[in-house]
Amino acid sequence: MTSQIYTFSILTFFGVWLLISIFCQFNKTKISTFLRQLDLFSLIPFWSFFAPNPGTTDYHLLYRDKVNSSTGSYWKEYKLSSNRSLIGALWNPKKRTKKVLSDAVSSLITLSKDMKDNEYKTTLPYIALLNFIASIPRENSATATQFIIMESYGHFTESKPVVIFRSEFHKI
Repeated sequence: MTSQIYTFSILTFFGVWLLISIFCQFNKTKISTFLRQLDLFSLIPFWSFFAPNPGTTDYHLLYRDKVNSSTGSYWKEYKLSSNRSLIGALWNPKKRTKKVLSDAVSSLITLSKDMKDNEYKTTLPYIALLNFIASIPRENSATATQFIIMESYGHFTESKPVVIFRSEFHKI
């Protein structure tokens, strides 16, 4: 008898939680606002499968080195995304690194549009990207490094990628 009451209580809790979650997703009313204010532990999820302004471009992170006092080497790309595979759903050790880099690139682009000259150099996204690029193992004896962020418009487009951010050379 007590196990039935226990089971009924658990099912009732999860059933009410499901109904409140569904209600709060589709109804933006005073009741849903009130329920979210009562939700101290953030148990009511907020799903947004489709963003109001979906991304239409891809970002590319490229870097090059300066050896001695020469101009600079060829640009090399550090891929911010990887090819999807079935094993990647189970084992993907670089996922967090690529996510952090992708977020830093997006944040730096947003911040650099709103800042005056060289103010962006003290921001966390800039320092994080510079630190990451400087930590990549190199074959040559580089004295400085530089990175750029390029924007492209998908695989099947006529337009070429555009440079939207360029750092200065920084000593390594």
